[in-house]
Amino acid sequence: MARDSVGRVVNLSGKGCLVKAPRMVPIGTTLVDVRHQPVGRVVDVLGPVAAPYLLVSSPRGSSPSWLDREVFLP
Repeated sequence: MARDSVGRVVNLSGKGCLVKAPRMVPIGTTLVDVRHQPVGRVVDVLGPVAAPYLLVSSPRGSSPSWLDREVFLP
């Protein structure tokens, strides 16, 4: 089953991560990893519409293993 990739994690913080996305994703969208485990929820969209960055907040904080990994729509 093919997953709908949203983008790649490019930076981490204590509360979540920053995802470089090739397209807009609505605020409030939940993102998951390749194992379909929740990564977090989009809380803000930064940058131009053609090449946005998504600020993703996670109640679990961020994990170093997320860096440079793809995230997906559930």
